[in-house]
This record gives sequence, structure tokens and C-alpha cells, in this order.
Amino acid sequence: NRYQMGMFLSLAQRVYHKLLHLPKIVISCISGYCIGGGLELALCCDFRIIDKTAKFQLPEVSRGLIAPLGPKNKLISLLGQGRVKEMVFTGRMIEASEAYAIGLADFLVPALETFAFEKAHHIEQQDLEILLLNKHVIEGSVNRKKAMLKTLFSEKFKKKLDEFTHGV
Repeated sequence: NRYQMGMFLSLAQRVYHKLLHLPKIVISCISGYCIGGGLELALCCDFRIIDKTAKFQLPEVSRGLIAPLGPKNKLISLLGQGRVKEMVFTGRMIEASEAYAIGLADFLVPALETFAFEKAHHIEQQDLEILLLNKHVIEGSVNRKKAMLKTLFSEKFKKKLDEFTHGV
């Protein structure tokens, strides 16, 4: 019924919001179908890693619905209006190689889990505070100049610069 659907959509939006604002770097691994709301969920992640079996689709128009475009219309910012219109209006299935080529996926790899764990391991070696600050600058939610000034005058930067200049 209408009430239950409204509750479901509200819950989904809260999940997407929480995932977007999670104080971590979020990696999605996609193997097989990533359709509609699943694609919207993947768009909330910092990286989308896929294997050759990944397939993407927005079939909502054929079901009489509005297509999910991700938080803050992220799909449009990734692919552009024309490509998104084509996906929405046709409901065409996007294969892995095309998804990677158009920027829907960040990495197309043969060994999904191995690659994802290696990427996560490399990321976790970095300072989380600096990672998140960079993430927010890239996403436009933090002013780049202010973030630069904050880091340039931080004790962490001074220590790292000292280590770098003295070959530590």
C-alpha cells in the first residue's frame, strides 16, 4: 500500500544517507546484476569495483516508476545527462565493459575480492582523518582552500614533512 511504500522509500533514503556520510572509505564489489535501487546503493560508495559478470540497469520506466539516480543525482554527475537519459528511457542493460568505459565503474578486474582487499589494505595505511578530508573536498562538501590551510598548518603535516626531508 502507499503508506508501506513511503516507509520503504524513507528507509532506503536513510540508508543511502548513512552510507554517504559514513566516516570511512566505502568500496562496493559488484558481480552479476546491479539494478535500480542496487545501483543507487552502489552510487553511495567511494569506489565501484566490478568483474566481467556485472550488469547495470535502470528498468523503472518500464514499471511506471521514477528511476533512482543516486544521492544528489550522482549518476548524472558521473555519466552526464545524455547517457543517463538513455539508460532511463530505454532500460537497456549495461554490460561490465561498457560500465567501466563510461565511468559507472571505477575498476573492472578479473579477481574482484583480491583486488578489493588489496585496494582496501592500501587505503587503510593512510591517515583516516586526511582521507576523509580529501573525500569531502572531492565531493564538494568542504572548501578546498580551507582544507589545504588546515592540513598545511597541522602537526601531522609538519611531522610528515620532517620525515620526508630527513629521509625517515
